[in-house]
Amino acid sequence: RYLSELMHRVAIAEMRHIELFAERILFLGGDVEMNPSFRTRPLVEPLEMLRLAMQLEQNTVASYNEAARIACEQKDAATRALFERAVAEEERHLDAFRAELQHLLDYGEHYLALSRREAEQMGHPVAVEQ
Repeated sequence: RYLSELMHRVAIAEMRHIELFAERILFLGGDVEMNPSFRTRPLVEPLEMLRLAMQLEQNTVASYNEAARIACEQKDAATRALFERAVAEEERHLDAFRAELQHLLDYGEHYLALSRREAEQMGHPVAVEQ
């Protein structure tokens, strides 16, 4: 997999989670306020990027599991199920990041170039870096 495509797919999935959570909050009569959970910073090193992505996914899995537990205590099956589905998807993201990190550690920076070339040969569009 080409790293930018993986990051793009995960970002779309994360936005979908936020949308689903916001809809659930509104359904339950709450207010939604969108605020970043931390300051972003530019990353250019793939190893650093993947390690941070894994850390964020692990933290997210833990917090979503806690939210599902609380929803269960409150006898809110729909909210519990929403968080449980999100946990499963976050764990898939974590597995993908872990695999990419291992490929980079095993094969070095050449892995990214080979992944890009393979994507191009298979006819997959590859984003142009600026």
